[in-house]
Amino acid sequence: MPSSSSLFKLSASAAFKTLLLLSVFNHFNSSFTAFAQDEPEPGPEPPNHELPEGWTALGCYSDTAAPRTLGALVSVHAAMTIERCIATCDAADYKYAGLEFGNCDSVIQLPGAQVDDTECAMTCNGDAEQTCGGPSRLNIFDSSRPAPETVQTLEVDNGVWNYDGCYTDAAAGRTLSFGINIPGGATVESCTAACSASSAGPFPLSGVENRNECWCGQALGETAEQVDDTACRGVCTADHSQFCGNANRIAVYTFTPSAEPPPAVCEQPSVANFTLVAEYKEPAEEGPASVNLKVVAVEMASNVVWTIFSACANCCSEWPALSMQNSVIFPHSQVVGTQIMSSTRPRAGESPAFVASVPAFPGFQAFCSVTDETDPEGSPSRLAFGGVTDSFALCTNNSANARVDLVYKPRANHPHYSLEECAEVDVKIVT
Repeated sequence: MPSSSSLFKLSASAAFKTLLLLSVFNHFNSSFTAFAQDEPEPGPEPPNHELPEGWTALGCYSDTAAPRTLGALVSVHAAMTIERCIATCDAADYKYAGLEFGNCDSVIQLPGAQVDDTECAMTCNGDAEQTCGGPSRLNIFDSSRPAPETVQTLEVDNGVWNYDGCYTDAAAGRTLSFGINIPGGATVESCTAACSASSAGPFPLSGVENRNECWCGQALGETAEQVDDTACRGVCTADHSQFCGNANRIAVYTFTPSAEPPPAVCEQPSVANFTLVAEYKEPAEEGPASVNLKVVAVEMASNVVWTIFSACANCCSEWPALSMQNSVIFPHSQVVGTQIMSSTRPRAGESPAFVASVPAFPGFQAFCSVTDETDPEGSPSRLAFGGVTDSFALCTNNSANARVDLVYKPRANHPHYSLEECAEVDVKIVT
């Protein structure tokens, strides 16, 4: 993908980008079932130290150079302490923190195993009264966050993706032959969506590997061998609540279509050169009946740009026009003509978002135009997501100078807006 964080915020943190990617590519109304890994029992608390709230000591564990017992994140600091290590892992939303260097993960990787606490006797460089593991030994601490899970089934509108198992993979002989770049890292939801939406597909097989990679295929490669599921326990970079394969190990999912296709509700999955207008369902007495929507940038990183829909009158935008192809919306830049920016999956409570990356993300298919019988004759078509047109609102973003942004299914207790300050709108397509 952790707790929700939004593209709605103008100045996003690192967690902001990670959490967005947990949600933006999910299928509409998707759900999954999973099994959790066994968790170790708490060990004795380290002497002379109070742990942060919610954290407990598990004890001393063995470690190897490859694979690391906690290998998702390794932070080396000249003055390492228990507090510094836990703070690093906590900020990155990992379940476990470990001191030999400064290790984080959400699963204790095999062959790591608990050993006698006396084997973790090396003092911390930042506090001589604390112990920081030992040679090939880790002091491990647990945040009490839920353990990651292997997604077993993922239901989507036109079928279901089922977990097929963990397989070997190698650059010389790929298990799934077609790779897709997903900015910020893949999840099971985002990878299956990308394999379905790819112009080279759709693909019936999808796989996540090495914590952040997405692969698609029509069939398993000839050299693929199924191995134990524990070999695919690498925590997803973009969502620490689920597993995404591991190094040279790919978790494979197989798509089974529904017996009957869903009823058609969309009229046009493709529209050329349009803009959007948000019409208030209950306009204020002295306010406008509608406002223009524009695409505004909210986050920029190396080779990646994130944007959202906003009604901000004073915000600059280099994307004056949109197009929709096969239910994917593409904002068009007047500054970088070769840029490919595509729609991601709106998550309930967040702003519909778009991403431009290198290589380009193929986009999430779920948008279309719909004519509503209640609209006057000749009115513009409505924008629908998943066939639904009445889930949009304009909300005042209190974390971005009161910018008014479009939100999909706004919710209470959001960190960046108040539900009471959201106004329901219909989004109209103007050609």
